Amino acid sequence: MKQPHPTPRRESSQETSASNVVSSGAAATNGAVSETTTSDGATSNGAPSDTGANGAASGTTTSGTTTSRAVTASRKVTAERPATSGRSVATTRPARPVYQSPIAVWVCWLLANIFQLWIVATYRWGTEDLSYYRNGSLLSGPFGEHIVGIGGSPTPLSEYPDVGVWPIRAVKAVADGLAPGSETAFFLIFALACCLLGALFTGYLLRLGRFLGAWTWVGVSFAIGPILLTRLDLIPGLAVGVGVAVVVSHPRVAGALLAFATASKLWPGVLAVALVDRWDARGTWQRLGFFALTLAVLVGITTATEGFERVISPLTYQDVRGLQVESVAATPFTFLSAFDDRWEINLSSSKSYEVTGPGVELAMHAATAVMALTLLLGVYIALRHFLRGGWNTERALAAATMLVALLLLGNKVFSPQYVLWLAPLICLAMPARIGRRGVRGEGARWRDVLLDTSEGAPLGLGVLTVIIAGLSFLVFPISYGWLVSSGPAVIPASILVVRNLLCILVAIIAVRWWLRLSRPGGQVV
Repeated sequence: MKQPHPTPRRESSQETSASNVVSSGAAATNGAVSETTTSDGATSNGAPSDTGANGAASGTTTSGTTTSRAVTASRKVTAERPATSGRSVATTRPARPVYQSPIAVWVCWLLANIFQLWIVATYRWGTEDLSYYRNGSLLSGPFGEHIVGIGGSPTPLSEYPDVGVWPIRAVKAVADGLAPGSETAFFLIFALACCLLGALFTGYLLRLGRFLGAWTWVGVSFAIGPILLTRLDLIPGLAVGVGVAVVVSHPRVAGALLAFATASKLWPGVLAVALVDRWDARGTWQRLGFFALTLAVLVGITTATEGFERVISPLTYQDVRGLQVESVAATPFTFLSAFDDRWEINLSSSKSYEVTGPGVELAMHAATAVMALTLLLGVYIALRHFLRGGWNTERALAAATMLVALLLLGNKVFSPQYVLWLAPLICLAMPARIGRRGVRGEGARWRDVLLDTSEGAPLGLGVLTVIIAGLSFLVFPISYGWLVSSGPAVIPASILVVRNLLCILVAIIAVRWWLRLSRPGGQVV
């Protein structure tokens, strides 16, 4: 016995048209077989039938079912029609956060560099270093001291590797060509060349979409003071950062950049561990091969032009080093020298101010031990990757950052420009963006974000690096005369204590970051 059809409601012409379209599409998708649809959505042969798992009908669908589908679909179509009928509407994109604005980054970067140029021009801070670069000696240092070669060495700049002074020769050649004999021209061209390098690095970060890294670099550029534009350390620092960042995408370039940085400043040699992947990986041998080849060529050029003694002069220079007042190992003695005459600060033959007194010798041995352990750790990381693999870009950045942070702790010297060794690596390791409630997303605790997560560690390191750069500027050159000559030495000594404690914290976070990534399953998040 046939059941009566339900009485369909009256529909507008738009609804009827929409229901026909939606009903036919749904029937085709679900496998239902329909006969003829009437103008009000009912079916001519509307006997009900059993429906299978796929919703296919062996007969025809009822008018009530068809009308119900049509009404539901027509409401959706009718609701959307006013927004789309007659004209096309442009898709609205969510507003980009201010920190992701390239224009804002460039404006702030420009202001930071103008600020540093103004300091150099107005107060001439940093020009004593530039004068030493240009002339190879200083008749009068920043506080009236007499500075010559190392222990009276007749070779200018012999404490630097020969490759490291090539930029100085290039700048001097350009300056002498434009304004022969002008020291001011040398100062200006050197500073502008450093600005250009900083601009290229900023553009590289923006191209990668590393806006947080770009802002960190802007912060460091502003906070570190004019030493950004008046010292050579910017060059190997940027070469190391970019070299480690491109170990996957450009293995040959990575090897060449790290070799150049090593030949320029020596310390980047330990970061060759970032080039090592599993022994049977082609990229491993490409990176190491170009590293060795480039380094051999650079050393060969120095040997041919300056002699082999010039190759090893930076190493023999370290033999006359004491404990420089800004180093981490010297921190307690530098602070005590502000109150107790048993600890003294004097200019040494190594052209740096060093602290002497009870316990200093033991601190030097401790610093040497930290340096040796850092080198052994680098060898362990390289062997582990070489034998077991498990290597990627983020692990390379984490390992390099950790090793540089430990090198700074173990170094007998910690000049403020050494912050530039660390900053580029951290900028490149920064996450691309911040989530709504932190880097790791909803409900993340700041302790987890800053210490434990693979994204949060670089973020915390970046903040600390900017603070360390600012504290370094307060020590040198602002209050350095008080510390090493005369004045209220307790002020710069206290600032130095805070800065070096933060450097220890940076090393701890970097070690935790590397340990987290080196676990099985640790990877880029």
